[in-house]
Amino acid sequence: MISKQEQKSGDNSSNVQARDIITIGITYSYARQIAEDVFNSNFLKLSTDAANVAHERADKFIEKYLEKLQKTHPQAIESSSDPDMQYALFVAQREYARSGNDDLSDVLVDILVARANEQQRSLLQIVLNESLTTAPKLTENQFDILSLIFIIRYTVRGNLNSLDAFNQYYQSEITKFIFREIDNIKDNPNTFQHLQYAGCGATQISAASIGDIVRSPYSGLFCKGIPREEKEILTTQGIPNELFMPCFHNMSLYQFNALDEKVLREKCLLLNLSQEDTEKVIHVQRTFLFSSEEIETYMSSNIPEVKNLLTVWGNSGMKNFTLTSVGIAIAHANIKRKMNDNKSYDLSIWIN
Repeated sequence: MISKQEQKSGDNSSNVQARDIITIGITYSYARQIAEDVFNSNFLKLSTDAANVAHERADKFIEKYLEKLQKTHPQAIESSSDPDMQYALFVAQREYARSGNDDLSDVLVDILVARANEQQRSLLQIVLNESLTTAPKLTENQFDILSLIFIIRYTVRGNLNSLDAFNQYYQSEITKFIFREIDNIKDNPNTFQHLQYAGCGATQISAASIGDIVRSPYSGLFCKGIPREEKEILTTQGIPNELFMPCFHNMSLYQFNALDEKVLREKCLLLNLSQEDTEKVIHVQRTFLFSSEEIETYMSSNIPEVKNLLTVWGNSGMKNFTLTSVGIAIAHANIKRKMNDNKSYDLSIWIN
């Protein structure tokens, strides 16, 4: 349709006339074109067959990346015009074009989406950039090793208020990362030497068993039980009844109603207990706590899938290995990939 447009003006005025409104900003099709241009301009010149495969993989990667970006952080599309982001995207495309490994592709996409959303220069942005060059140096099994160490050593679930919840957590989340060849890392230092070389972590002299790690944040789940007589003595000394509950492991005994010592101290404060009485409560809590070995025995008996992990952890470098910020970022991306979870694990909790 053609419409007639008229315009009048007075002296010393300028006329502006338009029929089409143009949206200013970066569209997804333009972002895709930017990515293609950057890749084509920088990737090595290969033989015809190899070049075709490389470009096909690069295009596939762009589609996957933009689809996830649009789904999770659509506003971050504007980062496509940033030179540092363009370089990060090229690095990710290049590495997937070289390997064609879909597991690597998924990890790189998750890291790249997080990088696109981190538009201000920060420690997190630097770590994500570095992770894009480090992840391609690792195998899928090494991704899972980093994820296992990260979940067990660096995360605590504050909503595990029963043994069933604890068992379900380890069964549903931890076991996703117990790979078939995990036995191969027992008494084999090569895996952890390579992870250290790649900058994902460091091997410490001190070791921590899974029982050691679990014991502190989940101490409320692993009380052997306070005898009735002991409980009655405490109540006569001013420790209120509401601080007690039936023991998870023996309903005829008692325990304190708190997941860990920190929560227990907070409850003592709310109940206006003196410092002396609070320390008395903490002392009793520690007295009746499972040992690390007893916790692992419980886990082996009640979470069969974890039994092999406990053995491997105790006989490999896992018990000595701590993660760097890059190791955490790669472990985090692998967890999101396998659990399809974009909310529970916010990387800025660990890197800020």
